[in-house]
Parts: sequence; structure tokens; C-alpha cells
Amino acid sequence: MNTPTPPAAAKRAIDLGFFWFLVDAPMYVDSPLIERFHDAVIRPDNIVVSEAESTGSKEETQRKLGVQGKGKGEIPFVVGLALKGSFDHRFKRENTAALTRQLDIPRTSERLLEDVVAFYLAHFPERVLRVDPIAKTVATAVADSPAGYDTLNKTCETLGPRPIVLIDAPRGTKIMPMAGEFKDGKIDVIYDALIAALSTADNPLKRFDRKMDAAKKAERWGELVSRFDARIAMSVLEEAGLKHDGARFEWIDFRMAWGEDGSPSPLHLHVVPNGNYSMGTFAHAFIRRGYGNGVRIVGTLKTGGDVNVLAIYER
Repeated sequence: MNTPTPPAAAKRAIDLGFFWFLVDAPMYVDSPLIERFHDAVIRPDNIVVSEAESTGSKEETQRKLGVQGKGKGEIPFVVGLALKGSFDHRFKRENTAALTRQLDIPRTSERLLEDVVAFYLAHFPERVLRVDPIAKTVATAVADSPAGYDTLNKTCETLGPRPIVLIDAPRGTKIMPMAGEFKDGKIDVIYDALIAALSTADNPLKRFDRKMDAAKKAERWGELVSRFDARIAMSVLEEAGLKHDGARFEWIDFRMAWGEDGSPSPLHLHVVPNGNYSMGTFAHAFIRRGYGNGVRIVGTLKTGGDVNVLAIYER
């Protein structure tokens, strides 16, 4: 019994392994970064943007040699000159309607990202990381069992192309807006408004300071994570946009909680929308809906748990 061939989308999903969701349209995509990353990693010699096919007039000449022009077999023309007999020249001309077909080859960010992921899975599976921020696990495409947070830095420190990471964030993931630059050129430290909104008169949240030691930083992050409310975080981000007359973000940074205790520090997500996405994309779809339903993020990994976000997919 023959095994039925799966549809193209189903086959792509199977080939992509745990990146199967790339067959979906992303909620957010950083097209310039994907383009540059694709070129840096794969380095295509050329890029096919279109193909052309045409047919036209066709002429065929048959030369046959034989006595009195009654030859039976085809022979090379030069050989025939040395032989006795006569040539029978038969010309066949076929006129066909001229046809030109132009095929445009799609070159979208989604296809380029899929190319990069497939390339990594085939050649650098050990540099493909899958992260669950609630279970606090990190797994590679070749590991039998998940490891911990230290795998992120260890992978960055080994020789090879920049690791790519899938943050497979389940329901309950806490995404906190930190700071961003608006298209009007002004920078807003949203973190200050967030801790103010989450504070109470009896128990105000204390601000994080980079000069603090590791234990104190973990304490501050733990306090913020324990008080986190996705609805409030969404409102804080929306209010930041209103303060700037509805201007959109050039770039915006988020922190994604790693468990509940503030140690290690929350993952740092760097997003560069270039003013192409509405405030609702990040306030509601990313923060609020990410907490209620989960979210999937594909990015490139830097040391220190920093991620340059390539694309965001809804669950």
C-alpha cells in the first residue's frame, strides 16, 4: 500500500521539527534583520527573483544519403561528401505561437526565516535552542534531555554561527516592557511607570539598579515578577504611546520572566519594529495575550540571555 504524499505545508512542518509553526503567518517580523541574517549565514551566490520561458520558430534539416537519392540512413554530412550517390535534403519547419512566461519567485521574510532554520537544523542542530521560560529549561535540536539556563551562554561561547533560539512560552508567561525609542526620537523608560503602577501605598516596589550585586538584583526582579499583572503592563505600554501622541516604536525592549524567583535575570528581548506596528501589537497581542495564551518567539541569541527578536508567533 502506497503512503500518501502529505500536502506541502504538512511536509514543511515535519521537516522543520519543533519549528513547525513557521508555516503560519507571524504576528511580528523584523524583515531587515532576517534579510541580513540570511545573507550572513547562508551567503547565496545569487538570488533568483524571476524565471522566463519562451518558445518560437523551430527549423529542422534532415540529410540522407543514398543511390539516386534513395538513402536509408542518416550519416554525418562531412562523411557523405566522400561517398558516391546523391543527397536528399529534407527541410522541416515548424511554426509555433510565440510564448513568453514570466515567473516571479516570492522572496518574503517568512521564506528567508524558514530557509535559515532549515539550514541550521541540517548543519548546526547543536546551535538551535528551544527555551521554556516557565519550566526553566533549554534544549537543543540534538539533546536527549533539556538542560538549564547556563546552556544559553555556553552555546554562545562555542565556535560556530550565532545560535538561534525558539522561546516556546506557554500560558502564564510574564512579558514586561522596559524601555523604547519612539519614531519621534524620544526614549521612554517604561519600567519606571510599570513599577509605579504595580506598587501599593503600603508596599511600593523598589527600583532595580545595575550597580547592585547579583543577590540584590535577583531580589528586585523577584519582587517585580511576583507582582506582575498583564492587564496593568498592557495599560502602561498603551499610556506610553499616548504620551507621545500615538507615535510608534522604533525599537522596544522587554524582559521575560525566567520562573518566579528573579534568578537568573529575566530574558532580554530586543524588538525593532521600525514604526511598522501598532501599539496594540505589543500591548495586547504580545503582553496580554502572551500571558493568557502563550507565545512563540524566534530570535538570535547573544550572551547574557539577550535575544534579538526575528519573529513572533501567536499560539
